[in-house]
Amino acid sequence: MGMIQIKNLEYSYTGHFKAVFKNVHLQLDTDWKLGLVGRNGRGKTTLLKLLNGDISPDKGTIIKKIQTEIFPYRYTKNYTSTLEVVKDNIGPYFKLECQMDRLLVDGSDRACIEYSEVVAHYNDLDGYEIEAMIQREFNLMKLSTDLLDRSFETLSGGEKTKALIIALFLRKNHFLLLDEPTNHLDLEGKKTLAAYLSKKKGFIVVSHDRNFLDATVNHIVSINKGTIDVEKGTFSSWNKNRLMHESFEQRKKDRIEADIKQMEKAAKESRQFSHNKEADKSGAYDKGFVGARSARLMKRAKNIERRQKEQLNEKKLLLKNFEDIPKLVIKQEEARTKDLIQLQSLTFGFGDKALLSDLSVTIEEGDCVWIRGVNGSGKSTLLNIIKGRLKGYSGIVKVQTYLKIAESYQEPFWTYGMLQDLIDDAGINRTIFQTTLAYFDMHEAYFERPIETFSQGELKKIDIARALSMENQLIILDEPLNYMDIFFREQLEKAILHYRPTIIFVEHDERFGKALATKVIAL
Repeated sequence: MGMIQIKNLEYSYTGHFKAVFKNVHLQLDTDWKLGLVGRNGRGKTTLLKLLNGDISPDKGTIIKKIQTEIFPYRYTKNYTSTLEVVKDNIGPYFKLECQMDRLLVDGSDRACIEYSEVVAHYNDLDGYEIEAMIQREFNLMKLSTDLLDRSFETLSGGEKTKALIIALFLRKNHFLLLDEPTNHLDLEGKKTLAAYLSKKKGFIVVSHDRNFLDATVNHIVSINKGTIDVEKGTFSSWNKNRLMHESFEQRKKDRIEADIKQMEKAAKESRQFSHNKEADKSGAYDKGFVGARSARLMKRAKNIERRQKEQLNEKKLLLKNFEDIPKLVIKQEEARTKDLIQLQSLTFGFGDKALLSDLSVTIEEGDCVWIRGVNGSGKSTLLNIIKGRLKGYSGIVKVQTYLKIAESYQEPFWTYGMLQDLIDDAGINRTIFQTTLAYFDMHEAYFERPIETFSQGELKKIDIARALSMENQLIILDEPLNYMDIFFREQLEKAILHYRPTIIFVEHDERFGKALATKVIAL
């Protein structure tokens, strides 16, 4: 068992006055399985980079007696097979194997001595067992060992993610920092990765998938508005405590705000009273007496005001961690007909591969349709057919010609430029767009920054706000929860349940899908 200690940590981004972290104290056991949660833009990835030493704190120290490694990571060498990628990202096996081959060819006495040293090092790294260990981990991750002989570049995104995570867990004496490893994994892929991680220990994982966190972690690190806290338990137990605490905080907030108003009113009245007494001097017979009295009153008023200001600041500090999550509003125009989209015997494929086969479904006003399936099963293909971007299918696809469709894409539609120019080009009303962004804790300052400077989570929120700000009778959301924090997920979930807009969505978050779907298209 080892410890990672963070003492008095402070960090600010270059060029930004506001600190991301201030006066942070944490102690983490390297045997724990930690889930890292917090709102988008709170610094989850920054904290991982600080722990890994990729960036240095402005103040304070991070003490660790164990090596760390962050995922995702980049590899720069060219490899001929997946086995080579995995082995070389575990340890210097190929380098040592080449050294042994060279020394055997040399055959000199000095080479023999050096060969013995290299063999000992290779053995310490489990070099003679490493391929069997890799195969065992592939089986645990439900990956075919045949993939080891294939070029790594031919693997799917999910297969690459799993293979690289296996390499990390086979490193000796490492504490792993996993930054959103579930992004773009399908539902089965998430379940497989969760089952794999549940058998491991010694990691921090950033994820916003609630079921995934429940299945993998035994501690939660939460980055709040003003603090970073660690709590033992699953995501659900932490979330239950959070909701109870927020209910208490809401009542406390109401009391504090009432106190603040009363104190500000009292301070104003005190100042006015002193001012009036000072004015009394002008008509007084004994100006010396009245002046002395008004001076005493003024001094007393200033002391009262000073104490009131101190109490006022103390009251305001009590609200530093209060999360004000506004209720998202979703507006949608009424459709002219009940049936909006009809698919009858829809069949489509590429070459010999059939993606959609004899699919029939009717989408009506008020439906919330969940398109689910493994990666490559045709989810995006179906959306493209509905939107009229893809032809060559057989069967009937009937979409009402009047239907206004707003769409949020899997990859954000806007990736560069200034927000004002982008919404002008799209014909979107700034007031509506800015109001929607404010629901997501993104305010007017975002209009002053190039969109290239936004995080992935912020870009995704921009894309969803763009879709929700458009006139529509149907909303299409393609993996809306990628990079999205837990607060956003709950916010969107509650809004859809409340307003019941007509929606088609693709999503791998099972809890989200089950909570919302009135119809399911399983591919």
